[in-house]
Amino acid sequence: YYLCAAGMNVLAGYAGQKSLGQAGLFAAGAYAVALLTTRLEWHPALALAVAPLVAGAGGLLIALPSLRVKGPSLALVTLAFGIVVEKLVTEWSEVFGGAQGIYGIVPLSLDEVPFSLQQWVVLVIVLCLAVHLLLAYALRGRFGRALLSLQFDEIAAACSGIAVYRYKTLAFIVAAALCGLGGALVAQQNQYFNSDFVTFHLSVFILLLVLLGGAGSIYG
Repeated sequence: YYLCAAGMNVLAGYAGQKSLGQAGLFAAGAYAVALLTTRLEWHPALALAVAPLVAGAGGLLIALPSLRVKGPSLALVTLAFGIVVEKLVTEWSEVFGGAQGIYGIVPLSLDEVPFSLQQWVVLVIVLCLAVHLLLAYALRGRFGRALLSLQFDEIAAACSGIAVYRYKTLAFIVAAALCGLGGALVAQQNQYFNSDFVTFHLSVFILLLVLLGGAGSIYG
């Protein structure tokens, strides 16, 4: 949840783009790691590394039409994406397993012994700290100032030489990749994932984490 919220803070807290489709990106990372380890028999660490890239590509797909709209219309576009993904993974049972889901997702292991709960906790804490430090560095620099300028006035930002569309797209990709990483970790730790995880409530919860924690606050 922290990884998802940290990415959403980049998108909503800094760039000012509200998204209600994060559950679909969470699912993209989870199903990527599930399919890669169960169907293609990839190493779980490699699958975990690829999952954020798959989710980031999903974020790019959302960004392209979303750049044309703002405010409530943007929220509806992202909501539509989340609903489409939810229906896709529910109905396309041959690939995603539907309500039954995908079992036997290969977890991370050490000397061929699956991670214990304690090792998962340590891994996630390390990942969260790394993400926090990277975002703190990036958002306090030019990247963060450019995103904030989009939130206040896109026309003025463009007149100042800021590539509005490029920074918006980057914000969507960062939020998507981190959400996908969170989904992949959940799938590998549970060794199971199904469509019940992909709900509108998850998207709302991720957005609420940012709003209640303090949108635009790195520590929020």
